[in-house]
Amino acid sequence: MEAATKKVFAQNLASLMASRNMSQSALAQKSGVSQRTISNMLNPDYDPRYSPTLNNIEKVADALGISPWQLLIEAVPTEVIASRDIEKLVHIFSTVSEEGRDAILSVGKREVRYQKMVPPQSDTTKGNQEPETKRNP
Repeated sequence: MEAATKKVFAQNLASLMASRNMSQSALAQKSGVSQRTISNMLNPDYDPRYSPTLNNIEKVADALGISPWQLLIEAVPTEVIASRDIEKLVHIFSTVSEEGRDAILSVGKREVRYQKMVPPQSDTTKGNQEPETKRNP
């Protein structure tokens, strides 16, 4: 496994563990992978010669309730990595025609542009906004 890939894997693993308040020993117990191996996975710079085995990656992913490939997605928020929706989206994308894939990509690109134009509302204001009333002077 390349150094950059190991870092992405380590960052995603650490992020998922943190989001679940899961310690190395808890993940080791749940996955059946040794705590030392979990530590090696989380610290790719410690021993550059170390690469996690596919078997151990699968065990860790299974313990986290995700597919192994989700641990290798770069620059994506933790909630997206952990989502079953991303797995569904990949399945849908892989089963439709080229025209269907183009349509899915087009919708995604429009959504990204829209999100850049409209600032997100905070949780306290979403759905709690009162309609504006016109005042007569």
